[in-house]
Amino acid sequence: MGKKRLIKRAELFAGRNALKFFSILFRALPWNLAYSIGRGAGSAAYRLSKKRRRIAHQNLTLAFPHLSTQDRSAIARRLFKNLGMGIVDFFKMPSLSDDPFWRRVEFCGQEAIDEALAEGRGLLFVTGHFGAWEIMGSAMARLGYDFSVVARDTNDEETTDLVNQTREKAGMSVHARGNAARFILSKLKANKVIGIVPDQNAGDAFITFFGHPVGTVVGPAVMSLRTGAAIVTAFAIRKPDGSIRVEAERMVLGADERAIMQSIHDAIERYARAYPDQYLWIHDRWKSARQAGMLG
Repeated sequence: MGKKRLIKRAELFAGRNALKFFSILFRALPWNLAYSIGRGAGSAAYRLSKKRRRIAHQNLTLAFPHLSTQDRSAIARRLFKNLGMGIVDFFKMPSLSDDPFWRRVEFCGQEAIDEALAEGRGLLFVTGHFGAWEIMGSAMARLGYDFSVVARDTNDEETTDLVNQTREKAGMSVHARGNAARFILSKLKANKVIGIVPDQNAGDAFITFFGHPVGTVVGPAVMSLRTGAAIVTAFAIRKPDGSIRVEAERMVLGADERAIMQSIHDAIERYARAYPDQYLWIHDRWKSARQAGMLG
């Protein structure tokens, strides 16, 4: 077995067991203490994860070229702390049905969801890897919506099972991204809600994100055009006082797949610009564009 493969297996093993440990720990702790540990874990991850730290700085340089290196570093450090808090949110979701936590969540724009569902063609509930994005699925289930997510498998089967089981315990239905078209169509035909997070590297089409070409999937746009399903964009903002504000808004659909995906990414960009330390800069979002020689 080669050295790189051994390192990869060791990383997967460590990541899997760290998640199992935190899943048990965070469920047992009160919110304030869990968040404090989550932020600490995020700070440690910033120092230890050279690869993700490098990707974050690379992405922030593309998105905010006017900022100093020090300012971009400060954003990246706060991002890792926010991601630690997101892990707390995620593993506490299954026990949140009657938790006082919901008193700190303000859901704005529910009327946009209800108006879209009243048309009877289902709803694509679209967000980015921003803020407390995992909480929104639990919030939708708690509000009484039949909510399903299309999720990408991780590189480790046990980790994928843990993540998907946690989502299901929080009231969501989960379907793997591969071969998801039939599942999505059936849910939309039944006038249900599908949650999609499309802001990861892909090569279906190229649009503009933070002024640079970026590869994207087109699946959400294809499904909307094929079925007439509305698209609502929603973002869960972490506020300084510890509360979360979800802002949902119905999107005006463009004429074709590329225009729709551009509108979705325009919405994601607005929130990432307003709250840069809440966006997932550690994902290599511009990978396809870079490989295609489109970044100059």
